[in-house]
Amino acid sequence: MTEMRIDRIEKNSGYLHSATQVLNTSKEALDALFELALSLKEEHWQRLDSTQELKTHTCRVFRSTSGTPTITWSKVRWRQASAPGKSRSWQLFAVSKGAGDTFTRKSMGPMSARQEELFHIYEPKFAAIRTAIKKHRAAIVETQRALAAMRKEFLDSQM
Repeated sequence: MTEMRIDRIEKNSGYLHSATQVLNTSKEALDALFELALSLKEEHWQRLDSTQELKTHTCRVFRSTSGTPTITWSKVRWRQASAPGKSRSWQLFAVSKGAGDTFTRKSMGPMSARQEELFHIYEPKFAAIRTAIKKHRAAIVETQRALAAMRKEFLDSQM
């Protein structure tokens, strides 16, 4: 009985080590994808800023409350200046993505030719990053579930 228990503990410790590596690798990949998305967002903003036209759409890259990187598009609504000489204020409104990992041109609403051109350049890149984020997040969740089941099995065997 004790031999079988020792074998199981050794097997589980090897699994624990592998699962920890999977978790760390996936979390590092999520961090790298987040940094890549941030750099693309900055590049998009610089290219958009090079024109002096009013910006009506922008991309947003942030971490959700769970820490998962999120990439969205937003519409920018400009307000009139409160007084002469003051700058205009703005407010962001999220664009609905729908099912899948890609925002459609139709969901973006009216936009200038330059902004549409940039949307068609950057959205496929952001969609690929969203797909990769989803895969790494699924690997993390699956590994965490397996670890929880193994922990429960171990605690049940101790009773």
